[in-house]
Amino acid sequence: MFRDFFKGVSFIARGWNAFFRDKKTWRYALIPWLLMSCIYAVAVYAVFFFAGKISEMLAESFANLPSWLGSSLNFIITAGGAVIVLLLLSTAVCFVYELLGSLFFDALTGYYEHKKYGTLPRKMSFSENLRYAVDSLSFGIRSAMIFGVLFICSLIIPFAGQIIMFLIMGYYFGISYMISTAVNNHFTVKQLEKLCSGKTALVTGFGTAAYFLLTIPLTTLFVLPALVLGASELFNEEIKKGIS
Repeated sequence: MFRDFFKGVSFIARGWNAFFRDKKTWRYALIPWLLMSCIYAVAVYAVFFFAGKISEMLAESFANLPSWLGSSLNFIITAGGAVIVLLLLSTAVCFVYELLGSLFFDALTGYYEHKKYGTLPRKMSFSENLRYAVDSLSFGIRSAMIFGVLFICSLIIPFAGQIIMFLIMGYYFGISYMISTAVNNHFTVKQLEKLCSGKTALVTGFGTAAYFLLTIPLTTLFVLPALVLGASELFNEEIKKGIS
């Protein structure tokens, strides 16, 4: 089990290597990169601008306290608030990046799998695209609901609750990044879930590593395209192994 878990983690590095060694893949990430860089820049500026304003307001509120105490409270509240907002911002940007970049990343998957595995990019009709979108949305909603329940449990059960949440969400993250490559290989989301259920440790290793990386501010811009290719290799070389 542990061997499969760390094998899943290794596909992150393989995706990273595949993306940065093939410069032709960069064009698929260029536009999402530019869009999200602009959004990040504006959002981070806004965070620090308002943090400065809040700091000034707190300084006035703590004026009657001893200077060392007022300064300490000001720093703790302002810095803590800024860190929390930046983490929330990172999560929000990750979601927007995936949303805006989905078309480019689907094309990236098609290009890479055609080059490496000889899989022709799938051309879908309007109804097939609609079903794909509904299935993906349904999976995303279920994942979000599970995350909500796990998050509440993690508050009730310290430490162990966080670890369980991280691993279970890692599993769902792993599946979510393989949806594009599964669809390109003529599998539905439900079929992908069934295939992954037999290789839980492998998928969890990949998804947990991806989940961890995406919680780090600014890494989303550079990691996400590599995760797309890592998921492609994981699906083609492990998940669908033995299926004709």
